[in-house]
Amino acid sequence: MFCPGYALAGDMPVPDLVVQWVARQVQSDAAARPQYGIRDETRREHFQELRAYLGLSAFGLPEFRTLAHSVADLVMQTDKGLVLAAHALETLRQRHIILPILAVIERVCAEAVTRANRRIYRALLEQRQPHHKRGLDNLLNVAPDTNITWLMWLRQSPLKPNSRHMRKQIERLNIFQSLALPDGIGPQIHQNRFLKMAREGAQMQPFDLAKFEDERRYATLVALAIEGMGAASAQLRPPVDAIRHHVLAVTKLHPDDKPVPVLASGNGKIKNGRLRTYVRDERLVGATAPPAVWFACSPVHKGIHPQTQQAKFDDILHADGYAGFNALFE
Repeated sequence: MFCPGYALAGDMPVPDLVVQWVARQVQSDAAARPQYGIRDETRREHFQELRAYLGLSAFGLPEFRTLAHSVADLVMQTDKGLVLAAHALETLRQRHIILPILAVIERVCAEAVTRANRRIYRALLEQRQPHHKRGLDNLLNVAPDTNITWLMWLRQSPLKPNSRHMRKQIERLNIFQSLALPDGIGPQIHQNRFLKMAREGAQMQPFDLAKFEDERRYATLVALAIEGMGAASAQLRPPVDAIRHHVLAVTKLHPDDKPVPVLASGNGKIKNGRLRTYVRDERLVGATAPPAVWFACSPVHKGIHPQTQQAKFDDILHADGYAGFNALFE
């Protein structure tokens, strides 16, 4: 009763070994089973006695709904069928509920997957605004001077991440950022489900995505955009780090900054940020190292940003009177 291998359907014969095992438990003759099965009332009466003795409950519609809700919580992490079915069976055993046939367990898991998917869609679209919808819809439109959609163009194999191809990488990143998606929507979803949604969306053609119901289509596009933004940023990281390392590997550094408009994430509004430039140029003193500029943008004008960006620089700093630099001179 605690560790059954599988549930028997109504038309399936009971294996002889099982009949013999049960007969030994109840101290009866296994050969008497055909006579026992003649009277349906006897079997039903004994079944009710066993339920009362073992403290078992029948599986009905309320148990179906409760179990589907429990399995849906697990689906938020994984949608592997074997894992979900094992969880459903173990939950029923712990609650002393008689196991239904496997077809019912499959329906429970399917219902749980549907419920969890809707929860994931709502979580990804919780902060959606009209301008988000317009931007996501535009990804399925054909890009100017091409015969492919913006989404297809963004998903094309990226060029090698070096200084020669940085502009195209930045163009892709700018398009993703122009969607102005709210901060913090990706981490709300378990990484396994989020990545699977992004991978499934990447394998589909734009016209397939267009056939989805609105909630699923927009959620899939959001997952693709977040994953694509992360991939584009990661591809730009090596050349940007190389430029930063080259600029800061100097004895005299020239920092400066200027206010720039920054697109606020989530609401599409503009706020004042800061673009900081760090210049390395030693040509006037006869150095052969190539000049370079490293740009660092921060959303607000606070001293912690230049202090963090120049934390490992300990040589000569030519700076203006901005108070944020004071900690660097101490």
